[in-house]
Amino acid sequence: MTEWRDTYSLSIVFRFRAPGMSESVPKSGTSADYGNNDIQIISDDDEEDQRIKKRKIAQRGAEEIGTLKLKKSLLNVHFEWDNTENGFMCIHCRNIMKADKSGSTSNLGRHIKRKHPTIHANNIESQNKITQFTYSVDKEVKYSQEEFEKSLVNFILLSSQPFTLVQEKSFIEMIYKCNPKTQLPSATTIKRRITELYDIEKNNLKNLIQSIESKVSFTVDVWTSKTQVAFQGVMMHWIGKDWTLNELPLDLDILHGSHTGETLATSFMNILKEFDLHNRILAITTDNASNCDTFFSNIQMQLELKGIEFDIENQRVRCLAHIINLACKDAIAFLKVGKPSKFNSSDQSEVDEDEDENNLHQDYGDIIPTGSILQKPFENTLRNDKKLALLILAEDEWGKVQEMLVFLKPFKKTTNYLQEGVIPTMALSALIYQKLYDHLENYSNDNTHSEWILVAAKQAYDKLNKYYPTSDGLVYVVGTVLDPRCKMEWYNRACFEKPIIKEYRRIVKQCWESKCKPILGRIEPTCQRQNSAASYFDNKKKNISNDLFDELMNKNKKPQSENRDELQTYLDEKPISCEFGSVLLWWQANEYRFPTLSKMARDFLAVSGTGVPVERLFSGGPDLIAPRRCSLRPSTIRKCMCLKGWVTSKNQEAIKKQSTDAIVEKMFGK
Repeated sequence: MTEWRDTYSLSIVFRFRAPGMSESVPKSGTSADYGNNDIQIISDDDEEDQRIKKRKIAQRGAEEIGTLKLKKSLLNVHFEWDNTENGFMCIHCRNIMKADKSGSTSNLGRHIKRKHPTIHANNIESQNKITQFTYSVDKEVKYSQEEFEKSLVNFILLSSQPFTLVQEKSFIEMIYKCNPKTQLPSATTIKRRITELYDIEKNNLKNLIQSIESKVSFTVDVWTSKTQVAFQGVMMHWIGKDWTLNELPLDLDILHGSHTGETLATSFMNILKEFDLHNRILAITTDNASNCDTFFSNIQMQLELKGIEFDIENQRVRCLAHIINLACKDAIAFLKVGKPSKFNSSDQSEVDEDEDENNLHQDYGDIIPTGSILQKPFENTLRNDKKLALLILAEDEWGKVQEMLVFLKPFKKTTNYLQEGVIPTMALSALIYQKLYDHLENYSNDNTHSEWILVAAKQAYDKLNKYYPTSDGLVYVVGTVLDPRCKMEWYNRACFEKPIIKEYRRIVKQCWESKCKPILGRIEPTCQRQNSAASYFDNKKKNISNDLFDELMNKNKKPQSENRDELQTYLDEKPISCEFGSVLLWWQANEYRFPTLSKMARDFLAVSGTGVPVERLFSGGPDLIAPRRCSLRPSTIRKCMCLKGWVTSKNQEAIKKQSTDAIVEKMFGK
């Protein structure tokens, strides 16, 4: 080993030198810990190869270090590594910048500053924003027990957590790891805070209702919880000054006794009384249950006693989603099968001949799976019971199932349309009726379909015919005509008979003249009326410059006649294209042109054509009343579900306002 040291001198070259590492080479025979750095031993016999390797290693080291640091710099979008020149190439001017052995990017920054000053200024602005953001994140937030408890209550409420969550050991440990100073409230305190918050938000809702200038519409339905307690849910709908369609839970009233129409009407009237909404009703949407007829009769009678007019034929809306459901059920009722097939298997005992097969043989409308993909799981489930084994379907019967699924596709599609977000649904209801009628008529006229499916289509058609005549009431017709995509042209395109179209026009005109049309002489000139958005943008323009052309145009602009008929002007114009977007956005942009008609549109476009909104309220019930929370009192269920709807709506409003403010600031460079 000694001879080897004498013959060769050792040179240690580092492929990569970590920051702060000494460049000195350890003496021969000594040991040194260089971590993960690569070490090469090169003999003095080939000095030229040694120098070449050193240069290559240095270049690779500079590239690795420089590239690593560049990735962390804002300059990385302006340079890329060039293997040919062994340097960083500027993507703007194609100049090559040599890589610094230490990995520094300062030379790249100097190049951008000298050669591309505009880009440099943008980099400085971006760096300042990052610095401000980092400062705001790193800034220590002072802990507040009060704010923590508010956040905790919101979390438990919005995620339907049990109040006893604060007693769970793992939850307590997690909170204390975040902040050892935290004092967790008890489950009783959480419940008390929710009750207090419910009272506060309920008062806020009452104040909000008093500020609403338009009419209000409602959706009403009954829900029975897992604990067999019945509630009547009431949702209110209106369009605000900013032309946003709003829906909020009004109440979830606890019902006692049988659900008669009189009981439901009394409950609803009590809710209206509490929120002072008796004289604000435009329409009420319910399902088609038999007790709803009695419900509306009682509502009409009680309102008449208060001197308030309520016309059932014109102000009642039947839930279209429920009508579609009833039509589908009538069609599925004709999906019959022949004699149940026997399951022959050595693993299964024979079915007792004494069993009454007629009691087992039934409609499959409620038990058929939604596709052939579930055929095997469905059959495997039935095989586990000798009685259910009689219900196994044969292959030809599965073919009928597939045929029925194809028939029902348009019904599913239209139902999904009705569930999409918060949008005006009156005109959509008219469109859906038309689509379903076209679908059913096409089936009836197509002789290639099986006879049984044609009978099923006829049953669905008859069910739609039962309820369709109720869709020519006031709220349906006016809601459709005031949709700028439809107007009266919709009925022409849908091939309505001329006498019907004439009657619908009369209905709209009568409503306009008797309830909405302003007294002549009180309409301000159109050019003087501006919506809030238009005024804001106009003021911004005036602050920016004095445009002589705009000044001249405004001087010679003639106000429209005060005696003009807004409804006639609206109907004379062609319907807008569907590409325009939201119906409410169109009305917001044209409110200054139709100052009074727009108020009528606010009322009627807020009417819901389905009971979907109140069903959304009920959908949170199963999450709230989990198997381990069945002891919740009805009053607690009521408060939690209503409060969750109010808080969620308020959070959405806050997010929307922040987004709007951000857009305005971006547009005007604030």
